[in-house]
Amino acid sequence: MTETLTQIRAKSGGAGWDLTLTVLEHEMRTPLAAALMQLNVVERSIQGAGSLERAQTVLAGAKRQIMTLSQVLRRVVELQTRGTVQISPHVVDLGQLAGDLVCRLRLTNPGLWSRVEVEAAAGVSGSWDGSAIEEILENLLSNALKFGKEGPVRLVVVPARTGVRVTVQDSGMGISRADHGRIFGLLGRGASASHIQGHGIGLWMVRHLVRAHGGRIRVKSRVGAGAAFEVWLPRFSVAAGSVRAASRRRCRNVSPAPRRRAH
Repeated sequence: MTETLTQIRAKSGGAGWDLTLTVLEHEMRTPLAAALMQLNVVERSIQGAGSLERAQTVLAGAKRQIMTLSQVLRRVVELQTRGTVQISPHVVDLGQLAGDLVCRLRLTNPGLWSRVEVEAAAGVSGSWDGSAIEEILENLLSNALKFGKEGPVRLVVVPARTGVRVTVQDSGMGISRADHGRIFGLLGRGASASHIQGHGIGLWMVRHLVRAHGGRIRVKSRVGAGAAFEVWLPRFSVAAGSVRAASRRRCRNVSPAPRRRAH
């Protein structure tokens, strides 16, 4: 980052930027503390007080926390200074990307991320920014795990007309209809989530990342009946064989999506 936060604030101006920085500070405090605790575990393991395998798992979790915080800071600064996010599309197999992402996340916290079940149609390829799509998925999945009352979370990737539909569904507390629009705003949180930690940045960033791809996002939910976040992304034609080589690793809970008509 070539500019200091003071310089960025001067360009953006006003109390709005001060408020955003305050929210960022609160948003980062807990994950940073968790990452430091994980690094302490690694340090003790290196000194002989724990297993190397445990140290590797904990280190992967700490690394993921730090990478996520870096992404949050970069996106918020980008949105505050430019009003939009920049993406770098390339050919992606979205089903494979979703499966691989969940596999990696399970390495950082097996107990938490094993609750995610992935159903991905084969050959759902298009031109998207893979890194940005991972941000979208991880944010939606993290929310579903947080609000899902420890139940299973489903991630479904299927073709839909000229695009692809990604659905993240939980069986948690649900969201009132009055909050369906509010939760996608900066600092927007539903009334039913007031007692759960968070400051309303994730869905705001997700909406901007989806829009940068020319897509749209909506939520289907009511209080007490869980929530389903649906993302539609335009799917550009991809020549056979042009999809980037992807890992063939599959997790136990990653399965082909049932065949259905695109609609």
